[in-house]
Amino acid sequence: MLLLLTHVFQLHPSTLLYSLPHQISVEGSDDPRCWTQGRRDLGQTTYLLTIDHDLCGSEVHNTSVTSFIIVQENLPILTHSTRRFLVKCNYIPETFTVRAG
Repeated sequence: MLLLLTHVFQLHPSTLLYSLPHQISVEGSDDPRCWTQGRRDLGQTTYLLTIDHDLCGSEVHNTSVTSFIIVQENLPILTHSTRRFLVKCNYIPETFTVRAG
């Protein structure tokens, strides 16, 4: 699930990695507010990741916003099982005129 606000994405990524320590993060950001870490003791598979476009380095274009999300099973290094996902939201800016009659 994805919620796009004017300055943030709110993602609810789901993973089957509850048995392994893992991290879901925004590629290229070292800020701890741009990642979430799974806890194997909770058995949790769904997380909340809020991506602030300015803070986490999202690419903001005229009609879209993009970020790359990294899912790591092995926290200190990137391995063959590391996955990278593109999150892209397109929007159409429009002007509406409402008249009461």
